[in-house]
Amino acid sequence: MAIRFNKLIQPGRRDTISRVIAEQAMFARYTYETLVFMSHKTGDIRAEDEARYISDRHGVQVYMAEWDDSVDGDSNELPDYIMNAIRECDGFLVNVIAEIVISMWIGYEIGGAHAMQKPRAKIYYDTVYRLPSVVRALESLRTRYELDQWIIRNILKN
Repeated sequence: MAIRFNKLIQPGRRDTISRVIAEQAMFARYTYETLVFMSHKTGDIRAEDEARYISDRHGVQVYMAEWDDSVDGDSNELPDYIMNAIRECDGFLVNVIAEIVISMWIGYEIGGAHAMQKPRAKIYYDTVYRLPSVVRALESLRTRYELDQWIIRNILKN
């Protein structure tokens, strides 16, 4: 299995853009200047709702990684895509759910965002115990108001 950034949430669009177009948009930035990377668990509907909210409310694109069984790649493909996406984005959010504690990628993604000095936070509406320390250390956004303020302060500051 390989992973690609096949979800691109854009302001005012109800559809999710295909993997190929999402990758082109991410690297070309041809539609919007502001991009946010959202780390989440594949299949988490709430994460997509949050991405759509961020996109519509603030006029930014949100990239989300999803498993894609149809794409084959070598062992470097996944880490390369993750780091390239984080490099291209203006900020990094983690959508926290209980399953995040078993994610093998969360530390890698947060570490990449930290190394690239990207603003980082976690959307943390529910109580999740025993979070990895790298997730616990992120700023907690407990309400949409706090999420809005974080985006204004860190992503739309220009």
